[in-house]
Amino acid sequence: MIRRGTTQCLSFFIGDVINSLEEDTDIYIDFKQNGKIILEFREDNIAKDVENKKLLCRLTQENTLAFDRYRNIYIQIRIKYSNGIAIKSKIVTLKADDLVREGVI
Repeated sequence: MIRRGTTQCLSFFIGDVINSLEEDTDIYIDFKQNGKIILEFREDNIAKDVENKKLLCRLTQENTLAFDRYRNIYIQIRIKYSNGIAIKSKIVTLKADDLVREGVI
């Protein structure tokens, strides 16, 4: 669940793929809702938790408020290595909850 109007850190378990990520590896985490890309995170905004084999991205209040409430949000990770090989994750589906008062606090 994406909690609209909050700051959140989302973590994505990617297993041993974490060990193959190099400095010049392109990493993308895309959030799609209502047929449109709402958020795009790239390697400079994605943290690596090597010990727990996860990628982490921090969502701001503005980020979470960008989602429509109660609608599916589709999230996918894509990785492109310097040798041109590209891989992707399965699509993860979440929903965004409602908020009594809209806006950033």
